[in-house]
Amino acid sequence: MRNIFLLISKDFIRKWKNPFVILGFLLMPLLFTLILGAVFGSSNEPSLPKIRVLAADNDQSLLSKLFLGAFSQGELKELIDLEIVSEIEGKKQLNKGKASALLIVPEGFQEDVFNDRSVEIMLEKNPSEQFLPQIVEEIGDTYTLLVSALFSLFSDEVKLIRNFSGEETIPDQAVSMLSLRIKNKMEGASKYVFPPVISIKQKTVVKEGEEDAEAFSFQQYVLPGISIMFLLFICNIVFEDLLRESEGGTLLRMMVSPLRINEFIWSKILTAVILGILCTYFLIFLGTVIFKIQWGAPFLLFIFVLCLNIMTAGFIAFFYSFVRT
Repeated sequence: MRNIFLLISKDFIRKWKNPFVILGFLLMPLLFTLILGAVFGSSNEPSLPKIRVLAADNDQSLLSKLFLGAFSQGELKELIDLEIVSEIEGKKQLNKGKASALLIVPEGFQEDVFNDRSVEIMLEKNPSEQFLPQIVEEIGDTYTLLVSALFSLFSDEVKLIRNFSGEETIPDQAVSMLSLRIKNKMEGASKYVFPPVISIKQKTVVKEGEEDAEAFSFQQYVLPGISIMFLLFICNIVFEDLLRESEGGTLLRMMVSPLRINEFIWSKILTAVILGILCTYFLIFLGTVIFKIQWGAPFLLFIFVLCLNIMTAGFIAFFYSFVRT
């Protein structure tokens, strides 16, 4: 054990005399994090990308335009980017991956709805995307269910409108009667709808002592991942001494000395682990000061840093067992 300690001390003294390579590898993760943060922004709030949806209106009726227009109203306008195209053009763009979904309203849509016939709206999804087309499908299912419920509720009034659809003028008496019937039905349904009997109250569960914790930042994603990559380079600096001492004949002299070869190998592994832990905590300190990153519980962080550097040193040691030059 004493020999291992002496070898570790020798390695640290050697690295202390020429620390510039290690410092360079330590500054690289910070530089990459700054560049990526400048490119992709530093907003702490994750946002869902706007969903591009194509729509082909083959009916060109008032009802079809109202149906498609609902996808770009209210809060849906912030979520969905709807573009009206022809069916052929829509399929071309969908095949090229330029949209998440294509809505196709069939010809005769308004007539089928007014005549109480079932009608299908086609939704073609981009196979290269997984979640965004699913969101469009759920919104479409909800909206069609709502429209169907409204037409069922006002089925008698829809029949009256259909009877007058072919006439040039509608009698004032018919308009008044239709308006009164719609008003009475809306007032009758309002007591069941407004205010709703069942509502959802949102609450975010926050652990005790974490009320003031900041949101998860972009730098908190990037810095740890890049740091692990450069920890491999730092660990490699320690194990490069194996090749230098082998080529210089120092390793051969060590093997014929009282020093055992396993002590020499373990000294390199432990040097890499200790140096890696010091470098990791240096990066954690800089991440806290520069990027205001919250790293969590100190004890769990120490366990993670220890396991990470043991894994890194073990991997490089395994790799160097196959390297000869």
